[in-house]
Amino acid sequence: MPANTTPQPKLRSDNWTLTPIPVLSPMMFLSGVFFPREQLPPLVRTLSAALPLTNAVELVRPLFMDQWPAQPLRPALVLAFTTLGAFWLALALTRRRFRGGGALVIVACYARHFCLK
Repeated sequence: MPANTTPQPKLRSDNWTLTPIPVLSPMMFLSGVFFPREQLPPLVRTLSAALPLTNAVELVRPLFMDQWPAQPLRPALVLAFTTLGAFWLALALTRRRFRGGGALVIVACYARHFCLK
């Protein structure tokens, strides 16, 4: 009996799983996760201060050494505004994506685990 040669539809998840890598990899190296930011050139250090992961590291790193962050307000505000901005962007893109079908399309897509092309 011949093998099944029917082409299977590709899932949409195949297209976006590698998308965050070009964003997350530089952010991890510039945020001070692996080495101190003081070793970065001054211009890069200034640019990396706006990264959300940099501010998360500034808040969490002292806690691992049983200390409180020296200046927790600025990193906390940057993280809060980044979170709100990302939520707003995700909400706007989701609304745009499912504008025609309403809630039934969303439920049907999640029920099948991923929408097919």
